Amino acid sequence: MMRLVADIDGVCADTLPVMLNMLNRHYGKSYTLSDCRDYCVWQLYGGPEAYEFLVQCYPVIFATARPVSGAPEALRLLEAEGWEVAYLTARNERYARLTREWLQRYGFPRPWAVYHSFDKPAAARALRPDVIVEDSASNAQELAAAGFTVALLDYPYNYSCSGVHRVRGWDGLLILLDYLFGIWRCNGQHECTEV
Repeated sequence: MMRLVADIDGVCADTLPVMLNMLNRHYGKSYTLSDCRDYCVWQLYGGPEAYEFLVQCYPVIFATARPVSGAPEALRLLEAEGWEVAYLTARNERYARLTREWLQRYGFPRPWAVYHSFDKPAAARALRPDVIVEDSASNAQELAAAGFTVALLDYPYNYSCSGVHRVRGWDGLLILLDYLFGIWRCNGQHECTEV
C-alpha cells in the first residue's frame, strides 16, 4: 500500500489568504499572495509583533480557511485507489481537535494519522511515506535532503526551492503520482496521457 503524507496549511487548507486578510486589516496594508516570497508572511508586516498577532488569530484562521482547490477530491481519489493518507503539520498540538474537525467538515479522507511536529523529517521517518506534499520551501528541502520524495505545490513564496518535484495544484500532483507510481488504471474516469 502506498502512503501519501500531506501538510495541512498551504496544501490542504488555504490559510495564507486568511492570514493576509487579517494582517492587512490589522496593519492597514494591501499585500497579496504575489507579494509573499516566503510562507512567513508576518515578515511583510514587521516581524515578531505581526507573528504574535497571527498566533492569537490561529483558531479563527484554522477554522475559517477554505480547502486548497482540488485537495479533498484528490485525496479521496487516492484513498479509493488504495493509498493511505496521513497529515503532517507544524500546527501546535493544541489545534489537533480543530484540525481534525476541519478535515472532516470539508470531506478530507479520514486520516490514519495526523502528526503535529516542527521537525518534519523526524516525523516523516516514523510515517514512512512514499511521497510528501508540501508548500514550504524550507520544509520541502529538509525533507528532500532526508531522502524523501517531495511534491511541492507551486506558490510565489516557494520559487527558491530546488531538489523536489514542483507541481501546479492537486491535478499536477495526480499527474506526478501517476508518472512516479503508475496509480491510475485508466478506468474511464481519468484521461490518461504520457508524461
